[in-house]
Amino acid sequence: MSSQPSTSLRLELIGSGEQAGTWGSATNVNLGTVLEQAICGYVSVPVSNVADTTLTAFPWTADQARSAVINLTGALTATRNVIAPAVPKIYIVKNSTTGAFAVQFKTSVSTGISIPNGKTALLYFNGSDFEQITPYYAESAGNVTGIAGTLGYSVAEQPIAYTTVGGPSVMGSTTNAAMMTFWRVGVYGVNFGLDTDNLLKVGGFSAGAESHPVYHGGYPQTTAVTKAVATNNTTIATTAFVKLADLGWGQTWQNPTRDHGPSGNEYTNLTGKPIFVVIIGRSTSGAASVMCDSIIVGIINSSTDSREETVSFIVPPGSSYGMVGGVVSHWSELR
Repeated sequence: MSSQPSTSLRLELIGSGEQAGTWGSATNVNLGTVLEQAICGYVSVPVSNVADTTLTAFPWTADQARSAVINLTGALTATRNVIAPAVPKIYIVKNSTTGAFAVQFKTSVSTGISIPNGKTALLYFNGSDFEQITPYYAESAGNVTGIAGTLGYSVAEQPIAYTTVGGPSVMGSTTNAAMMTFWRVGVYGVNFGLDTDNLLKVGGFSAGAESHPVYHGGYPQTTAVTKAVATNNTTIATTAFVKLADLGWGQTWQNPTRDHGPSGNEYTNLTGKPIFVVIIGRSTSGAASVMCDSIIVGIINSSTDSREETVSFIVPPGSSYGMVGGVVSHWSELR
């Protein structure tokens, strides 16, 4: 059987018994050209303004449809179609055409995805059509594009100091409930500012209703403030708060002196954070039980022939823990 192209990437599948002594050339093309293009290849494709543009798709050689990133160029006077093969494939497609028109990225028989001018889409083929994995990416050097209006503050609220150097930032009073307009799309937008609790207040507004505050974390506090149930507010913790409470931050592995006990609740986690415990040991007569708050979280069931087993578990703050029966060989704690 002669060489055949693979279904999606059109690699050369060498026929049985073929290319004796020269198969390395085909393999080098498969690895160095075809696979490389599919994983990290970039190609610019001019889009026709009079007809559909079909991506080239060749067996085991460079083409347009195999590239990971496709930059669409050309001057358009209407929305145009770009046709890709109907095979499993992930694409990053950028509409760099001029004329302010969208490009429809599709197969010859599917609806496809409309990519607005100046946007970049991450797409995949689901077996019948292309689907978009993420929202469109703006292509403006770290700025949000497609937003009408200017940076300023809401006239319905007392403004706080701000700067536009390197992007908007809050720099002013921490004792008022002022809000500042960050960006606006049509009649909608987002405000932010500092309230009387020194928390960063973020909220949307629309015409006739300037502020609907939502609390997003503590700034610059390290504590999180919980709002009442059903108040349509949200609280998230700052990075500093998470570091204070999360397992692993500021903790080290230690080997405290520990042994088994009659209840399994001989030790208590008084660190204020979760700790991670690893016990290596063996049983003597029957199984040894590893406990946390009187709940069995592990069993050591090795016999007395010196074989040892390992049990690991997390101990919440304030919880008691230990091991009932058995012989402890090593006891380590991340605390």
